[in-house]
Amino acid sequence: MQYEISQLKEIRKQLNLSQTEFAKQSGVSQSLIAKIEAGHLDPSYSKVKMIFETIDRLSHKQEISAKEIMQKGIITVKPSEPLIDIVAIMNKKAISQVPVIDGKQIIGLITEKEILEKMGQDNIVHLKAQDVMIDPPPIISEETKISAIKSLIRYYQIIIVAKKGDFVGVITKSDLLKKLV
Repeated sequence: MQYEISQLKEIRKQLNLSQTEFAKQSGVSQSLIAKIEAGHLDPSYSKVKMIFETIDRLSHKQEISAKEIMQKGIITVKPSEPLIDIVAIMNKKAISQVPVIDGKQIIGLITEKEILEKMGQDNIVHLKAQDVMIDPPPIISEETKISAIKSLIRYYQIIIVAKKGDFVGVITKSDLLKKLV
């Protein structure tokens, strides 16, 4: 992220740190921070770099992570599951997409859009999950920060959250919107 040294006081206050606390985190003196904030000193490049690195580190530390946004638990189907049964599950659980799992691996995703497209082309009574699924959604760790999640959710309807190889939750656009509001 880009900062201006003249914004130091506002940024420090947003991080909820005193000059002394911020100086300690940055590895510089409190008097240096006070002089910069007062506009009485133009710091060296190395000091500015230390300050900006601290701002970046502290800003990312405060970001919420996937485990704070996700819906715990995950509803999945097998590739051989009949599409009629999948539609019933989606209706009962009020969800618009469901991952397809083979063993411990997500191999695809079924969405309302894909089902509706198939309904116009085929008799869906004989279709299975593997006939309708699209590419699998991305899988992230519980520690993934919201900035990365926001980038991914622009391109995917759902994101799977994993912990030590086990799928522990999902994040959809509505989950992210709820957290942002």
